[in-house]
Amino acid sequence: MNNYWKLGTFTIELTCFFKPHPVAFLGYLISHESHHRGQIALLAKQLGFPLNKKTAFGVWEWGVR
Repeated sequence: MNNYWKLGTFTIELTCFFKPHPVAFLGYLISHESHHRGQIALLAKQLGFPLNKKTAFGVWEWGVR
């Protein structure tokens, strides 16, 4: 398995943070993604476009577009 992620010009070695805990890494990925979703919702609200309930709950539906 490749233990590196390429993000543009950055390479992140995954094992340095989560070795040997893949469950901790999965938890990190989920919490990090929810952090970004929260940033989007906050920015929309601050710009005067608060998300309606359908959209706010819809951002959590990964398989639906």
